[in-house]
Amino acid sequence: MTVITAIFAFLYLCINLLKLKDKKIFIKLIINLGLVILISFSFWGPLIQNYFYTDYVVYEDEAMADVESIKENALNIEQLFKTEETEEGITYVYDIGLHIIILLFLPFLSIKRFWKENTHKKEYFLFLFLGIFCIFMSTKYFPWDVFGKPLELLQFSWRMLVFSNFFLSIVCAINVKIIIKNFKFRDNIFLMIICVLYLLSLKEFLPIDSGITDIENWDIGKVVQNKGQAITGMGKGEYLPVRANDSRLYLMERNDDIYVLDGSAEISDYSKNGQELYANIKTNDAILELPYIYYPGYKITLDGENLYYEESINGFIEIQISNSGTLEVKYTGTTLMHISGIISIIGIIGLVVYIVICQKKRN
Repeated sequence: MTVITAIFAFLYLCINLLKLKDKKIFIKLIINLGLVILISFSFWGPLIQNYFYTDYVVYEDEAMADVESIKENALNIEQLFKTEETEEGITYVYDIGLHIIILLFLPFLSIKRFWKENTHKKEYFLFLFLGIFCIFMSTKYFPWDVFGKPLELLQFSWRMLVFSNFFLSIVCAINVKIIIKNFKFRDNIFLMIICVLYLLSLKEFLPIDSGITDIENWDIGKVVQNKGQAITGMGKGEYLPVRANDSRLYLMERNDDIYVLDGSAEISDYSKNGQELYANIKTNDAILELPYIYYPGYKITLDGENLYYEESINGFIEIQISNSGTLEVKYTGTTLMHISGIISIIGIIGLVVYIVICQKKRN
């Protein structure tokens, strides 16, 4: 979704490329680009670190989805206008919505005024085209056999409706601005009707009893079997290291204990509470596998001294201990994660300062 957003942003930039000749616009573009990079650093900084940390399933071809699965979940035209309950008793809402449809047809109330007063024709027709195209991409009629391979990471074609809603909302806003310029009594009545229709369309999104279990009762991180796949938290095996994913049966059967992979060790006073683990280890030399899947950000110490950890053959954390002591494990996050958070905060502060400076210049 991030990559597709960047592609659309780049397309919009290309459409307005000639405006970059204006030095002020070009400088603003560079400043905004820098602020976007800084603010989002807490996301893409650790993402890059994880990418190089080990082999994760998510980065393998067809791990998230393939062309056939995308085609299977693509929508029929009727699903864009009518919400129906599936055979499993689940309701998925893909409706474009009456509110958007009505606002899209506003220009037909006054075609002359629309052509005369629409000062955003380039953006208007660009966003209208992109909105319709994104709806088309969400359906079974898009040529997924031809273009599906580069879009496999989408997983579900209906995710393109997020972009269509964004683009069409801009088109609808321009329509409202042009057609309903001077508010009169009939205009207010018309808007009231639209608001009522909008609320009615939201009815499908507001179930009386969702039946969702309180998050406090969720067994986050538990690995269970579901249709032959290992489910970790809310994600499937695609977010696991490759080794862990290849050992899903091991994941499902593994106890929540420290395993001795090589050598000998006596483990006592063992306690594990989420991302914290304590144990007394008595050994001369041993290789241990901790009950944590291999991800960056764990701090492991033996009597206060940091221990280096690797990935075991099963995708868990593996450590080597050559002497006895008290083992302590905590998830603290990586140094880059902390630095990334600070950089993002600096970016947010920079954005606020930039907005204030721009407002003062306008005044």
